[in-house]
Amino acid sequence: MEPASGTFITIDGPNGVGKTCVVSLVCNELERLGWNVLQTKEPTASFNRTNEEKHGHALAGLIVEDRRQHLLNEIEPALVNGISVICDRYIESSLVYRGLDGISFEDTWQENKYFRIPDMSILLTCPAGVLEGRLKRKVSLSRFEREHTSEEELLLYDKARQFLKVYGFKSAIIENDGDSVADVAKQIVCLIRQLL
Repeated sequence: MEPASGTFITIDGPNGVGKTCVVSLVCNELERLGWNVLQTKEPTASFNRTNEEKHGHALAGLIVEDRRQHLLNEIEPALVNGISVICDRYIESSLVYRGLDGISFEDTWQENKYFRIPDMSILLTCPAGVLEGRLKRKVSLSRFEREHTSEEELLLYDKARQFLKVYGFKSAIIENDGDSVADVAKQIVCLIRQLL
């Protein structure tokens, strides 16, 4: 059964964890169950990906503006119209990637604290060695993938999850390691349905 108003779910996790595939399967399963779903991601399609080569506050400001426009033009209208939103990356990712650039969680939160808090924030994770193996198969790597290790990312994601709990984020951790991607998606769908 679909909720009367839209549910906002975010799925974050380190590079190589399989977010994009999982998000797609979650949306397909929810639609099969009769939900109206918007699948989206951050940075959005309108974001210039070459900006990711910038560091620190220069990149952070662009990400915050992209998020503001995303919420205003896509996420909020969908939720108001009873459409549930599943977003690939959100504030947790900002905490992590800005953290890798040496910016504190508190500074990042100050720029994001007025944005909508998700109904549930899901952290996809798996061992660092598995992530590194997946990244080695990629054709090209982002600046963060080139300059930092999966271990660093995992550590910051765990800290980001704990940090955001203080501000009302309800979170869950799902392993995307041994199970099939379809099974991982079904676990997430079960969590989402428990929100109702």
